Amino acid sequence: KWLEKLKNDLRAQKADIAILVTTAMPKDMQRFGQKEGIWICTFEEAKGVATVLREMLIKLAESKSMEENKGEKMQMLY
Repeated sequence: KWLEKLKNDLRAQKADIAILVTTAMPKDMQRFGQKEGIWICTFEEAKGVATVLREMLIKLAESKSMEENKGEKMQMLY
């Protein structure tokens, strides 16, 4: 039920990433990982997972920024 709620919250907030931090990992997961598009980890892993995902979001934003108005920038160069 938590995964469904978190997925709904993710869509409602138009967020890119959701992380579920828990003491009770799903039976088929021993360490952090992704399930149904949601990152799941323990409290001990949360800081490391958040750091990695934050870096990923920064790179994604940089990439989007570089692609923004690419056509207009090329025209200005020519």
